[in-house]
Amino acid sequence: MTVCVAGMADVGKSLVLSCDSMISTGNFSGDHVAFKLYPLATSVGMWSAMICGNDISQVWPVVQAADDRLVEIKPDALTCEAVGRAFADAYQAVRRNYAQNQILSPFDVTIEQFRSEGPRIFGDSYREVASDLTRVDLGCQFLLAGFDRDGDGHILGVENPGLVKNYDPVGFWAIGSGAMSALGILFFHSVRSDLPLSRVLYHVCEAKFMAESAFGVGKHKTARVLTHDSKESDNSELAEELIANIRRAWEHGGAPRVPHPAINKLEEALTKLPAIGRRHITQSTTPTSDH
Repeated sequence: MTVCVAGMADVGKSLVLSCDSMISTGNFSGDHVAFKLYPLATSVGMWSAMICGNDISQVWPVVQAADDRLVEIKPDALTCEAVGRAFADAYQAVRRNYAQNQILSPFDVTIEQFRSEGPRIFGDSYREVASDLTRVDLGCQFLLAGFDRDGDGHILGVENPGLVKNYDPVGFWAIGSGAMSALGILFFHSVRSDLPLSRVLYHVCEAKFMAESAFGVGKHKTARVLTHDSKESDNSELAEELIANIRRAWEHGGAPRVPHPAINKLEEALTKLPAIGRRHITQSTTPTSDH
């Protein structure tokens, strides 16, 4: 339950990442609690992963497994496809281990044993166990953003069961319970990768603000700006004061508002329709209670 948003700017040479920091459970929720933006270890270029889902316990194992694979990619081989493949492999490895622990461990059986001897070990229950393994879900999803060996930006999604989606053609994307609201405003403003960084930064923040009406999305946010020549030592996280200024500007002049003059004109026009007009007259002449 969250919202994570990423957008490309400057023809893909800059990236904006934003997410909330709320944790929600069945009984409790807290804002400004969770860290949902993880820097990834690569040989060259800055990559980050943002997370959402209903089970955060599997996030760190996936990130660690991805780091182990990413650091092995040589600088001249660091492509968007290589990063996506490494992260997907990490996700699938953690999922296999999770499935083994959840379903096969009670029978003292490994995934390898199940593959080679499953029908003999489980007999008539083999298909049922196989179906249970297929349905295993880590309960978490990732939005990746970063630069390849040529300094070109990319946005990828990784979800169960380790499926990689490339959002480069759109130039932005969002995940989490607030994704629909965030994506709606980004599509409405026709945000695209050739816009300047300042414009994309505003719209990514705006998308996060709009998503705050969704369940599980906190008001506190983390935002990071990356450029193709960013270094690990660079402080790319935006100060809370700057984010607050963007929010004030949005609330003052950008947030959707009800156009009351237009509503009044619509009210007047509706009363001229026969059915609406009769109902309006009936309602206006019906005695009202003093209570």
